[in-house]
Amino acid sequence: MILLTIVYFGVKGFLLWSLPNSQSFLNKNETIEAFDKKDTITIKRAIPIEENYFYYDDFKIRNDFEIFDEEHKVYKVKNTDIRVVFDKHAIDDLVTYVKEEVKNMGMYYDLTKDLEKNNINTDYKLYEYLFENLNSKLNLFSSINKFRKAHAVDLAAMLVTVGFNKFTLIKGDYEGYILQMNGAKEAILNHNNYKYHIRIYSNEYTDESLYNLLSTIVFE
Repeated sequence: MILLTIVYFGVKGFLLWSLPNSQSFLNKNETIEAFDKKDTITIKRAIPIEENYFYYDDFKIRNDFEIFDEEHKVYKVKNTDIRVVFDKHAIDDLVTYVKEEVKNMGMYYDLTKDLEKNNINTDYKLYEYLFENLNSKLNLFSSINKFRKAHAVDLAAMLVTVGFNKFTLIKGDYEGYILQMNGAKEAILNHNNYKYHIRIYSNEYTDESLYNLLSTIVFE
């Protein structure tokens, strides 16, 4: 009995020691603080212009851009060296990625039920869930299942979270958020079952300019 107790707490000690230190990557403390202290901006759709739109996939936006690298679909803001990249993904692609990858890593805890139970189906909800459950307070008396979940949450955060120092939630006629990172800003707008990314590789492009630009988007 004593031997089993020693083995049991030895295993717990190893699990506690081996828990991923999520705070050590991507300056996680700064990222969590930025998310917790997020700003909110209300963006109203501007009166549509009759012409001079830039088209990407199934949306259009005021044409402030010109081609920079046609092969890699990189653009730039006209009369500047500011690079811009557009992209489109399924609205739940990060959630799906977490469900598939995390169960095959670490302690093989499947987060699927947890995510579905909490209706986690967008990037924003995923960030919210992960940050709330990140760095769980565990000790030698915590259950094995709690250790497994803590490993899974930390690994998921490592997989999908980019380091950002400012988070702005978008409301109004558009839904999404803006991340500000070192050297770049990225706006992600949700529409129907997709999310549309606009990444601007410059912090010199002001927040006000970005808000104004986003107000000209028309989804078709």
